[in-house]
Amino acid sequence: MSRRYCSLREAAEYLRDFGTRASMGVAVPAIRMIKRIDRIKSGQHQPGQTQVSSTLQDAPMDADSGEPPTEIPLEPVANEPRPPIGSLWRGGIPARRVKVTRTRDVVDIATGASLRQEISGDPGEKIRQWTSARPMGELWVDADGAVGGFVEGQERLLGYTGEDPESETARGFLVKRFYDIRDGKLIDIDSGSALRDTVRPICAERAREIEDAVAGVMEPGGTIRVTNYGDVLYLDETGTSRIAAVTPETWFPGHLG
Repeated sequence: MSRRYCSLREAAEYLRDFGTRASMGVAVPAIRMIKRIDRIKSGQHQPGQTQVSSTLQDAPMDADSGEPPTEIPLEPVANEPRPPIGSLWRGGIPARRVKVTRTRDVVDIATGASLRQEISGDPGEKIRQWTSARPMGELWVDADGAVGGFVEGQERLLGYTGEDPESETARGFLVKRFYDIRDGKLIDIDSGSALRDTVRPICAERAREIEDAVAGVMEPGGTIRVTNYGDVLYLDETGTSRIAAVTPETWFPGHLG
């Protein structure tokens, strides 16, 4: 059965890629087919269940799991100069290049100076967000603090040195994991583990708050996902909403990279 799933998914991926390059109308139906295949394989799909209508696209392969996280293409707000985080970079690539060091610092290649003083919030978390999509080679930083890099050969907006736009519902790429609510607990479908049982004791209270928030909106046919930025999302036939924002410490270990 798994071989049949793989063959069908490969065919759908071929149609999606061909349709995108040729600007044909088969790309969106192929994306929906891929999503349905993944839901069937994970046990989330029920016959006759309404499928989420959002157009999710495959993003770069995850080096650890071998599975591609999925980009969430959201329409930018009117007059917004930048697309959503995770989208294709718009405009020319700026001259300022930076690199992530082995000590998880970000330095300007031209001057050797660290960017930590330019970063708002936790520099370590910002750097994790920029690099969890596995960008190749150097990154770049524009005058407004937008950070970009090459992900699977495509120029992507990875985030900002300053505060992220508040208007974005889902930042970055979907992690290839599925979750559910069982007996009031938020469960990782692959392992069957509950969030509150996997985090450190110091984070247990926050984990219960996240579980309660998700359980409060979960309905039959809904889907719970998380992005590499830590945005916990609820998807159903009405659209996508962000339920909570988490960090690697307050989420399932290893899921956010």
